[in-house]
Amino acid sequence: TTVCQYAKHDLPQGSRAIVLRFLTRLFREVDAETGPRCLLHYNNDFIAMPLLDAVERIFNILNPWLRQDSSEASGHAPRSIQVDRKEFVSLLHALSAKVEYIPSVAAIFMIKGPSRGGTATKASDAFVG
Repeated sequence: TTVCQYAKHDLPQGSRAIVLRFLTRLFREVDAETGPRCLLHYNNDFIAMPLLDAVERIFNILNPWLRQDSSEASGHAPRSIQVDRKEFVSLLHALSAKVEYIPSVAAIFMIKGPSRGGTATKASDAFVG
């Protein structure tokens, strides 16, 4: 189990925000913002793929237009959802900073699949480049 699994499933409850905060700090403070490489370049199957999978899953979970919560329909999301969204946006900001400072990171986020003209059959084949 990777830390991304805890973020995707939020089990135990509250772990999503903790893991998102950890990943944000990892990419902002621990992983250098300059240089030719960063953590995302190393071992895609264990770092980048689970991260991309978690980002997609968490987006679908936190997207207010996809949620069926009646409290959100009235404009008032539960506090835990608001915290998760804040941490999710912070992670996306940290990842976009990586792309800005290390342009080769952008290639990691370019996935080919049936909808993008590719035929990736396993995780290690899903990356362009």
